[in-house]
Amino acid sequence: MALLRGSFIRFSGGAAKPHWSQLVALSSFFATSMFITGRFNDTFQKIVDLTSLLEHQAAKELEEEGFWLSEEREREHRLLLLQQQEQRLESSWAAAIAAATAAKDFGVLCAHLEPQTLNPKPSEAQDPAASSIQILPSLSWRLNMIPYGDNSSDAHAFPTPSHELPLRAFSLSFTSNNLSGNWGDYINRQDNKNAIMRPSRVMFTDVFIPPTK
Repeated sequence: MALLRGSFIRFSGGAAKPHWSQLVALSSFFATSMFITGRFNDTFQKIVDLTSLLEHQAAKELEEEGFWLSEEREREHRLLLLQQQEQRLESSWAAAIAAATAAKDFGVLCAHLEPQTLNPKPSEAQDPAASSIQILPSLSWRLNMIPYGDNSSDAHAFPTPSHELPLRAFSLSFTSNNLSGNWGDYINRQDNKNAIMRPSRVMFTDVFIPPTK
């Protein structure tokens, strides 16, 4: 009877007990998949972080060159440098006159007033407020000098192709304003998000550089 019962179970497709090798293979598959996925995500995140750092470095270099300054800020910076240069020349002249008067020698006055092109950084004896002169270019390129806007005659704006616009059917509830076709205008700095969504942009962007316009 036992032999007949075993044969019946075997031929009727009875449930077979899982083998330990199958469990080990399945566990190895999941572990390998998790390791590969984690390694890929970690590598991709490092690439994203490196790209963000390079963008920050480029923005910092442009900031040092005054690219992000407005016209008013640049004017104030130039006036400040002019005042500093004026104070330096006045102190240099006072020191030269005092030394020439004490020595009663015109050559001492000429030695103190050596042209800046021949002496880029005068000594403390010649100039108590010794500092190198920072010569600014007559024209500096800034962001607000770039023409922009659809109505600007100097700007060449092209409309976004229809096949590149997002589908309205996939608009979520918080982007319901896109249902009317309002995708915003980056050139004119017009945001299509409402006042609730605008402050949260920093939460879903890797690099956020505030616009100056």
